Amino acid sequence: MIFDLRRLRTQWRELNARVDQLERKLRETDGIVDALLSDADYTPDLDLGMNGQHRRKEVVEQLFDQFAFEQVLETGTFLGATTGYFATKFRVPVYTSELMHRNYHFSRRTLRNLENVKLHLQDSRSFIRQLSTNSEITSKRTFFYLDAHWYDDLPLEDEIDLLAPSWKDFVILIDDFQVPGDPGYQYDDYGPGKALTLQYLSAAVKRHQLSVFFPKASSKTETGKKRGYCILASPTLADGMKGCDLLVVAP
Repeated sequence: MIFDLRRLRTQWRELNARVDQLERKLRETDGIVDALLSDADYTPDLDLGMNGQHRRKEVVEQLFDQFAFEQVLETGTFLGATTGYFATKFRVPVYTSELMHRNYHFSRRTLRNLENVKLHLQDSRSFIRQLSTNSEITSKRTFFYLDAHWYDDLPLEDEIDLLAPSWKDFVILIDDFQVPGDPGYQYDDYGPGKALTLQYLSAAVKRHQLSVFFPKASSKTETGKKRGYCILASPTLADGMKGCDLLVVAP
């Protein structure tokens, strides 16, 4: 019997991606059941938000210290843990969108007492497109957290193409991204052409003249789920990124 190794590798990647999605759905269901039983409001906790990754939170907090962001735009609310972290830690308006009805209603329940959270039941692209028409929002220095990319549809490049021409001063954090040279950080791979890597983003980065950075901390020192991520900075903030010593420039 002759095996097609390329085909087997492709099938293996697709199977891994589906298993990962199933595991996330199980965690989502567990979280929803817990919330329904407790009827609890969001309460800040070091292990809540950002996948429980303490080193990543240190990076985000250094970026806020450096740039004094006036608002956060998040795609992929999921269960609202990272949304709650932004809202309570930085006390700025947080605009967030979620496509799945179940996640949206769960998050609305959990975050109901956070008045600075604006939760939208909406596709991430239409969400960004809608906000991009509001000059009061686009004129503010903005931190984007992009995490709406774990379904069959991969909106990430479209999200960047929508936000980059509309906002002048911004930094983007992309979750679930490959960190070059550190396989301990996990990342999403949805098959050929759909792995969250530098190659996938290269065209958008070039189009919008974005600067790319990765965490300096090794995955061995990270906590929580150890999901990889990258940081993109607008041309206007590129020089200011030199003051962020927890990041390294992309290779």
